[in-house]
Amino acid sequence: MRSLSQIFSQGFLLRDTNGDGLTDYLEARIIVSEDAPVEDLVGASNIAARLGFETMSLDLPLLLRDSEVSDLREVPNPILVGRKNRLAAALMEEGLILEGCRPGEGVIQLYASPSDGFSAVVVTGGDDEGTRMAANYMAARMPHLWAPDGPSLGDVEREVIDFLSKRGISVDSCHAVGILLEGSKTEVSSLSLSLTLKNDEDLLSAEEDLLHLASAHSQGKMRDMLSYPSVSRLHLRLISQNLRREVEVPRAEEGRLERVCLRERRVTPRRLSLSKLYTTEGLLGAPSGGLIPDRLNTVIIVGRGAAGAIDIAARLGLESTGVCLPVAKTDSEVEEPVNPVL
Repeated sequence: MRSLSQIFSQGFLLRDTNGDGLTDYLEARIIVSEDAPVEDLVGASNIAARLGFETMSLDLPLLLRDSEVSDLREVPNPILVGRKNRLAAALMEEGLILEGCRPGEGVIQLYASPSDGFSAVVVTGGDDEGTRMAANYMAARMPHLWAPDGPSLGDVEREVIDFLSKRGISVDSCHAVGILLEGSKTEVSSLSLSLTLKNDEDLLSAEEDLLHLASAHSQGKMRDMLSYPSVSRLHLRLISQNLRREVEVPRAEEGRLERVCLRERRVTPRRLSLSKLYTTEGLLGAPSGGLIPDRLNTVIIVGRGAAGAIDIAARLGLESTGVCLPVAKTDSEVEEPVNPVL
């Protein structure tokens, strides 16, 4: 995997093992630290629910502790959650660059090894709340920038290539590699993209054109070019054979997205039976008279040390054709627990 835009696309974490066009296997593991705080477990559980929802089958457990992993490259498509994760620290020694990471900020960063094809997704923050915010964003919004019917990471990649190509600049690749979030903002603070240019001359031309665009955006001009209401700025890393440059392109003035929230659905109380937990008479819901579950009729309330919630969330996501995220929360977030998994 070379781009965050691919994370929920078939062929990377999600597999079609028999060629029928349907995703029928999940090839990924979620790794948390040995002493993961509850915020890490909540965020990892919501990622697990989304992964379970995206496939028709998976192997459990999905969870690994960082202390259980001796060689990260032997883990298929690892997702590393938490700022205390020692494996994420090891990747930083290999060259992983984390944007931001101040208190209140959350980061989703792709590490892609240039030598052996290995890749990993790191979800972390400047504090534990930042980690949870980043994980919940990944679970509920990606691969879109924000709203489910809005532009996606892949749209941005294509539009960057198109912008430069129309100016005679050859781009070998453009990949979304990092997302920075701030808790006080209902938008992506920074979207990082890595661009590989065909030669040094193309890189210098791209830098010049992008700096011109950045200046135009600051004056409220060229609003229809690489300006997204849900992204405060684009951080573009330009790479050619001999040169490296970085350019920031802010959103055009007056382009900010109005607040868009994911509405919380009301859950119907019911008497639960262990024999029917994963049915529409248990933790799953369906339309009146329907037999196919299209929602989760529960909330997972995660306590300290309850890492098993990650695998429960994955199973719930797998069993339903629809998921309302976040499904995992801390006890302080839940006012009226209905059909809870504690």
